[in-house]
Amino acid sequence: MQGPEPGPGLAQSLLPARTWSLGLSAEQVVLHAGAGDAAARYRALRRIADAEAAAALSDALHELRLAFIAAHLADQMTAIADTGVEMARAHFGLVKEMAEAGQIPRRDIDATDAEVAQAEQGLIRARNGRRLARGNLARLMGRIEAVSEPLANPGLHALARSECRPCPEVGLLEAQLASARTGGRLAATQRAPELAAVATASAQPETPLIGPTYAALGLRLTWKLLDGGASRIDRAEARARADQLSALLEGTRRSLALQWDKAVADAEDAAAALRTAERQVASAWSALEVTLARYRERMAPEIELSGARLAVARAQGNVAQARAALQGAYADQRHAAALDADLPQEPRP
Repeated sequence: MQGPEPGPGLAQSLLPARTWSLGLSAEQVVLHAGAGDAAARYRALRRIADAEAAAALSDALHELRLAFIAAHLADQMTAIADTGVEMARAHFGLVKEMAEAGQIPRRDIDATDAEVAQAEQGLIRARNGRRLARGNLARLMGRIEAVSEPLANPGLHALARSECRPCPEVGLLEAQLASARTGGRLAATQRAPELAAVATASAQPETPLIGPTYAALGLRLTWKLLDGGASRIDRAEARARADQLSALLEGTRRSLALQWDKAVADAEDAAAALRTAERQVASAWSALEVTLARYRERMAPEIELSGARLAVARAQGNVAQARAALQGAYADQRHAAALDADLPQEPRP
């Protein structure tokens, strides 16, 4: 015996005419292989950025220091050339006076006048060199106009080996090596399982079959079994990169040690050359005074006087160049000792 057909009232009592649902789902990874390596690689990348900035700053300051030394040398060479012009003009006046008095032949006037022109040409070249050196210094200082104020002595000094700090180049390679090694470990975790916690909550109209709220909490395990050999290739590339960086790091350390030794040797050579040049200046001045006295007594030809005057200018130029070479060697020592820019020991927060 069949019962009565269910009417529309029974369906409406089970399913309302209008329904709605509000749900919220959340998923959080609770276990993932290589998470520690990922954090380590992030820190290594931050160290790479810091090391690159420190290396660039160190190179820029070293270039700026050398440009300052070159500009200072150009100032000194210009002053020496200016003094040479004054000496040549003074000697020209002396020669002209003695020639008019009949003490020396008048051909010495033409020879001395040619020497004045040569000295003035040297002064023009020195001034052009100073203009270029100061313009290069202004470029490195980020200025549009050329540097015009007087430049003081750089005032560098010799350094001890104990004053050396970690070089930015070494820090950069160490950070790159750490990043490559962690990258290799991360590549090995590409097929590792991942465990995630999944939470779900929802609300909807209450019916005889469905309650007003629903909540659930579960775990989901994901495991990538096959990747077509991609992780193996990535590990091989990371190991090759790490080996390359390791060899480059060792070579850089040896190169920096050689750079330091060369800077020390250059400083010793420049210091010896400076002492010799300073003695030569005193000797050249004494020889010039003797030659000038002999010339006035008509015991020395004009060419000997010109040679003595040229020897003074050459000796003064040697002193200026030796002093600049010594300061340049000291600047190279600072660069090799990593004193131009400090390398951050810890990554920024």
